[in-house]
Amino acid sequence: KKPNKKIEERMILYGAGAREKTRHMGFISFPNNTAFNVLHLRMEPDWRIFCELTLHASGPPNCMNNTFEVGNVLLSEGITPSIPLYLATTVSTKKTLEQWRGQSSAPFAADNLFNIYTIITHEMLAERIFNEWTPPLGHHKMFWPAVSSLLSMNANMFVGNSVSTYSGFLMQQRLRTQKRSIHYNGGSLRLQETKQLASKKNWKTALFSKNIKWLFCVQPKEGQTDDSAHMAKVAIKSAFAKTSLVPIGVTTASPTSKFAADLVSAGVRLIYHTPSWVPHIKAMISQWEGSKNRLSGDKKPSHLLSDVDAMVGTFLRIDIPILGLLDPFLFYADIDILFQNDVTWSKLLGATDKRFKKMKDLPYEQQVFAKPGQEGVPMFFAMSAESEMEKVAANAGVMLWNVQSMRESYPSFLNFIVRSGDITWPIGPGDQGALRTFYQGDRGPSYLPYLFNWKAYWPRNPTAVLVHFHGPKCEADILPYLDYGRIRLPLFHFLLKRCQEGGNCLELCRQYMNYLQD
Repeated sequence: KKPNKKIEERMILYGAGAREKTRHMGFISFPNNTAFNVLHLRMEPDWRIFCELTLHASGPPNCMNNTFEVGNVLLSEGITPSIPLYLATTVSTKKTLEQWRGQSSAPFAADNLFNIYTIITHEMLAERIFNEWTPPLGHHKMFWPAVSSLLSMNANMFVGNSVSTYSGFLMQQRLRTQKRSIHYNGGSLRLQETKQLASKKNWKTALFSKNIKWLFCVQPKEGQTDDSAHMAKVAIKSAFAKTSLVPIGVTTASPTSKFAADLVSAGVRLIYHTPSWVPHIKAMISQWEGSKNRLSGDKKPSHLLSDVDAMVGTFLRIDIPILGLLDPFLFYADIDILFQNDVTWSKLLGATDKRFKKMKDLPYEQQVFAKPGQEGVPMFFAMSAESEMEKVAANAGVMLWNVQSMRESYPSFLNFIVRSGDITWPIGPGDQGALRTFYQGDRGPSYLPYLFNWKAYWPRNPTAVLVHFHGPKCEADILPYLDYGRIRLPLFHFLLKRCQEGGNCLELCRQYMNYLQD
């Protein structure tokens, strides 16, 4: 047998471990038992120096983007962890990898790479290979670079760095054999940008992805019947039934929990995330424990102010920009929704198809961002109306995110929240209040058309893209009210009355229950 085939056979031996590791996480076993993926991760000290000194003059370098968040990139791009992942890097000993993980400013993102995926390094392969076989030139300095190249060419998926010359040539070579490759750090392929490589494919990360991702956040309740699991199930089913969206969930749940495994089994690409700010939110919630004033006072009330799990769940979305997703613009929607029609970029941006075709070909730097309150490409994010049909960007339940600008402003935004000493603001409570307070004036939110946040208590609208059960939910509030006149929270009474007085709640809750019971 050829040496590269012998090495691939040893890679396959790790496949059983990968399948067993991910079986309890809800991942389906890959049909090809001989498959493996390769990640060319540039994280060496000399690479950092190269990025800082060589590329800085030509603009903000992206060569270190998502280095620690690469596990999230793999999860969000649907790269299965049920087969082994070979790490093509010189940082491959147990000690150096632990040192690298220790440097991460996003430890839970770095942990996802090792906790979810079955990582194979050349040190691990070397131990197995040299115990069983003495390959020709096995101790030559170019042996492992050659092995990495052969494995990269034959991998099911190759994930590289867009600035790396090695990655660039491998991606182009794999394109000729119709094998899929992506780069984890976004941007454009440097070889192509500098005209060293003439490729028929434009490797630059698209501003507006062909397959629109739907981001949602979900926090399971500890030791209770979890309505959020029901709502997530319904929202996901309606997304698959009515749209071409790619569902991506962000959760604090353990990867091996039934809650998380059920989401993965349902077809969700799940990112496991524990935010740094959770202790702060818990401390703020404790201020309201047992207080009757949580639903009244000079600041706008929220029923979530006494529910730690629910408030952490809603604040989760502020971390979307730092998770490492490749898309420059992302569509976000809560789980208390029902999709009715497909989501398209032209609808999201309030543009005609003809106008959108012109917009999508412009680079990020040439985009004309919408003014606050206007439809179009958001400078930071776009929101739609709250409970009234008025053109005011007010509700964070459905949003369009400008990931780049939100990532750049994240440190100052998080600092604003922590230093506020509370999680309610005059404009509103929770992260929605924080977003609307911090991002205002010239950097205020742009407007998302009504169709993306149509309320259940508004009149029936067959053109709505999604319906948002804003406030009262079907199982806990709407059906008990319509059937028996029960009111769980007085705060919702005026919205429940609107369900009876021209709203479309009953029909929508019937749809909800059909999805739930199907």
